[in-house]
Amino acid sequence: MPFERLRGTAIPSCGWRCVGHFLGLVRARTHGFGYVVAGLLIVAGAIWPAGCRPAAERPGGAAPGADPSIGNTQAAFDVASTPPGESSGRLEFHTPPPETGAGALSPHRAETPSPDAVKRPSPMGTSRAGGQTGRAQGTDLPELPGLPEIAQPPQGAADPAAQLRREAYDVAEELATAFPNQPDALAVRGWVYHRLGNTSEASRCWNACVKLDPRFAEAHFQLGAVALKAGKFAEAQECFQRAVQADPKRADARLRLAEALLMEGKAQETLVVVGPVLAEGSAAAAEARYFSGRACLVLRQYVEAQRHFEEAIRLAPAMTHAYHGLATALARLGRSDQARRYQAEFEKRKQDDQQAEKKRLMALDDVAELRAAVARTHAAAAQVFGAHGQLRVAEKHWRRAAALDPQDTEARLQLAILFQQQGRLQEALVWSEELVERQPRNAVFLLHMGVIHAEIGRLEAAEGAFRRAVEAAPDHAPAHAALAQLYLRAGRNLGQARHHAERAVHLAATAPNYALLAAVCRAQGDVPAARRAIQQALRLEPHNAQIRALEQSLGEPK
Repeated sequence: MPFERLRGTAIPSCGWRCVGHFLGLVRARTHGFGYVVAGLLIVAGAIWPAGCRPAAERPGGAAPGADPSIGNTQAAFDVASTPPGESSGRLEFHTPPPETGAGALSPHRAETPSPDAVKRPSPMGTSRAGGQTGRAQGTDLPELPGLPEIAQPPQGAADPAAQLRREAYDVAEELATAFPNQPDALAVRGWVYHRLGNTSEASRCWNACVKLDPRFAEAHFQLGAVALKAGKFAEAQECFQRAVQADPKRADARLRLAEALLMEGKAQETLVVVGPVLAEGSAAAAEARYFSGRACLVLRQYVEAQRHFEEAIRLAPAMTHAYHGLATALARLGRSDQARRYQAEFEKRKQDDQQAEKKRLMALDDVAELRAAVARTHAAAAQVFGAHGQLRVAEKHWRRAAALDPQDTEARLQLAILFQQQGRLQEALVWSEELVERQPRNAVFLLHMGVIHAEIGRLEAAEGAFRRAVEAAPDHAPAHAALAQLYLRAGRNLGQARHHAERAVHLAATAPNYALLAAVCRAQGDVPAARRAIQQALRLEPHNAQIRALEQSLGEPK
């Protein structure tokens, strides 16, 4: 992290494009313009294959470990996705509702990640562990068919759904022409095929992806999803295992692998697979707890099953079928009264879920949902073009995505970041303000808007944005670091700067945050406190030359 001198004080700085770890996150997610590997199919929590439902939601799909003595066994082990209004902060697997009308791409979307857990997959170009994407030497690829023709409406007739489907195909064709042998482009093409109902050709595209790059995790994941939907559990396990091997931190692949394993009664393997997800403290962890509970029921470890189901409910109270799992575990432990209470709660929640789904289907606007899905196709294409350095084309697709979906945030965020990096700050500010308008309490969006204000020189506006971020997310360390750095740069409110720097260190004890605290203490003239903070920073990053320079600026201890 470079240091700059303002008002005679050396302070850590990333030129306002980065404030503490928040800026590191933003820069990481925009390196090569995209976390494209998984983002190809699910830009900002977009869409997963409709068929990847838990076993209990498929015909004849009762899962091992169900107790026939309690309620609806088949429904007992449905997997609830992230509760409405919540987000895990990762790109996770979500089960969309049944597709309806227009041959539509699924409308199911996830919310923008909460600022407390902004985590993104690797950027395009690193879908293999540390390697670059590209054509494998000596790979004999299958010849992929051209995109099918879409029946055109009669002359003079307007068919918005057909036009939107044609637009999605055109985007995929543009990618195929520009990058005929690139896995990322093939993945988008497979996504278009899949969402428009051609699963066989989608699978061909994804198989071509893994021939080009055997460690392309997203393609393995989607192939596993297709196999899981078809009830080919052994094949699904192989695909999800390859996805996990390619990206061990990918929680959704581990969860779907757990589902496939449980369908064949492999409970012990399930516990091993979901183990790394349990500690995440997110919606993924809730689902991991749920699967662990199911596995423990199979193993007849009822006390452990009870513990897992209770934790799943604590993490995700809207996970309806965790209540049935808990009722099952309690019944097997002989706690009949508690079991009946949780079974009744399960039945009530199940009815509420069914009513909510009926209302959703009645209110469904096929064309509007299709527009949103085609917007995500453009966003995925933008990620690919951006990853290959074609920023003008990427900008075109992000603009089209934003125009198609008025509620979109991902394309707007990428446009704001692109224009900021290009020095087009006024344009960046327009898009950043649109983000905040759509999600006024999203701390990540508020921080980004504040950073742009600061780069323009509007320090009061930046301060207002950072304060709003702190109010929206009091435990979000980057928001406190942003305020501390702003006050330090302005040479005022140093008491407040220290308060926020100390809060940032308390929430995230990182070397950059300790360095920021050291700089604030030095500005206050509290050299001993500055020296203590800088020692903590060096303990975490002993070879950081910039932190060493700050240490030297403090002088020798007296």
